[in-house]
Amino acid sequence: MSSKDTIGEDSQIKCEYMLNSMPKRLCLVCGDIASGYHYGVASCEACKAFFKRTIQGCSGQCCPATNECEITKRRRKSCQACRFMKCLNVGMMREGRIHSFLHTLMLFLSCLYETVRGERDKHFHSYTHSILL
Repeated sequence: MSSKDTIGEDSQIKCEYMLNSMPKRLCLVCGDIASGYHYGVASCEACKAFFKRTIQGCSGQCCPATNECEITKRRRKSCQACRFMKCLNVGMMREGRIHSFLHTLMLFLSCLYETVRGERDKHFHSYTHSILL
């Protein structure tokens, strides 16, 4: 075994160790390991797919208990109504992240427009007032 092989194995072991020791982001709905940000929050593939199916299906869901079911990785399939409510409560958005960003951008631009228009009107009124005097 050459030293080159040993160096390659050492770096592979270090990479695996670093990947395994990195903190894992958890799904805000069920606590499973999150695969990324979906519909605006960190969530796992199962909760992402559940939320997508639910908002596309428009099926009325009722909790058979008291609307307080615990949603965990192990029990996430037990109550669809409480799972969907938890999705909404943790911030999942029907319109997704892009639409939310565009909505925020449009609000910002409309506020900016109102500010610019207000400044323009203020200057226009002061200018016309000085002409009339």
